[in-house]
Amino acid sequence: KGSLLLVQVVGTDDDPRFTVHRGDTGEDLADDHPANVAHWIDRLPETLGYLVVVHRTGKATSFGIGVEEPRELFFDAETAVAEVSLNVPANASVAYVVPPSQLIKADLKSGPRDAYVTLEAVDSGQQLLKADRGSRTYRGAPSRPEEVILRVHQGTEAGDITLHVER
Repeated sequence: KGSLLLVQVVGTDDDPRFTVHRGDTGEDLADDHPANVAHWIDRLPETLGYLVVVHRTGKATSFGIGVEEPRELFFDAETAVAEVSLNVPANASVAYVVPPSQLIKADLKSGPRDAYVTLEAVDSGQQLLKADRGSRTYRGAPSRPEEVILRVHQGTEAGDITLHVER
């Protein structure tokens, strides 16, 4: 209950429509970010199972589905800085939610050589920093203030990372 849940369904050609439902009643849960059809994000109303339904498109459609519980970054009220250190398994990614900001500065200060960050605006789906860049830093913001999902991609070795974010 109260956890932030992010569901993403991405097709190879078109993104299929999907819905998220309560496991106990089947109730369709409203999407807090309807402008981005590839994402569903909201706080879970209860501690129970949930069901993701990917709807038929009328043709064979390959797609990938991701279900994450992004962590919230807690920023110091005076400095607007958040810094986290944790141990991440090999080939894993850790997602964080950055609140709407005029400017985001993210630095992966330490981690394996092949670790990198990506950023994506939640409402619009705007890719702020794509994986193919393999970058450990980002400076910028979405075209309009909105929540951003910042992911740390660990790479092939497990190990400690330190992420520094300013807003």
